[in-house]
Amino acid sequence: MSDAINQTAAFSGSPFRFFAGGVFSVLLVIACVTDVRWRRIPNVLVLTLALTGIAFSVWIDPWLPGLGRAAGGLALGFGIWIAFFVIGAMGAGDVKLFAAAGTWLGPAATCRAGLVGGAIR
Repeated sequence: MSDAINQTAAFSGSPFRFFAGGVFSVLLVIACVTDVRWRRIPNVLVLTLALTGIAFSVWIDPWLPGLGRAAGGLALGFGIWIAFFVIGAMGAGDVKLFAAAGTWLGPAATCRAGLVGGAIR
């Protein structure tokens, strides 16, 4: 498998990564349920997603590249959707949630997720 493909497959390659993907998915499902049911995403949930994403990124990479991966995903996730919040097409919770998810995904997968999310939206 090439390095580019391996770097973007965050949740494959080991039982730990697979388990982490399950944790990530559960956190996103909880966010979806709260957003649909109460039309808000709790900040504590977004913070939990971001902090566990940073921990995951540092765990799968050495600590400095892992922090860079998490920060890059966070910044890119925020940057992709902030314009839609500014024009009123999206809520702040959605922007924060996507940025927090970027800490798990890293920049490359965050960019792809943004493209998929934009196509669905």
